[in-house]
Amino acid sequence: MGMLAGYGRLVAASIGLLLVAGCGGGSPAAASKVDQPVTVHRMGGLAGVDDKLSVATSGEWTQDGRSGRLTDAQAAQVNQILKDPRIAQESKRQAGESRCRDTFTFEVMVGDQIRVHYVDCPGDPDPPVATMALVEYLYGVTAG
Repeated sequence: MGMLAGYGRLVAASIGLLLVAGCGGGSPAAASKVDQPVTVHRMGGLAGVDDKLSVATSGEWTQDGRSGRLTDAQAAQVNQILKDPRIAQESKRQAGESRCRDTFTFEVMVGDQIRVHYVDCPGDPDPPVATMALVEYLYGVTAG
């Protein structure tokens, strides 16, 4: 009987450890939160591209039939970029005629208030640097 009692304590201790371990770390749904949804509409180029990359506040992203979830580190980096006040300022700028042809045109929505439109042309004056950094980062981490 002493052996069975020892076995029972071992099982109880193991179950206790599993319960405690299961309580830590948060739920997967709580991870990878992005402060605001972001949608990038990319158009043009030589091939006539027309695609959208969307990132939800849950950290889930979709692009051209592909989908995934940002890691915690990636979501934190997106949030850091979104805190840049230049993005809101860039939404107010009036871009003139682009000097480039056959390049990508981007329309970037951050939340429901910020919309930035630009042509990816190195020769154009006053590029939206912060918005371009956001787009470059998102395309980099969601590349298949």
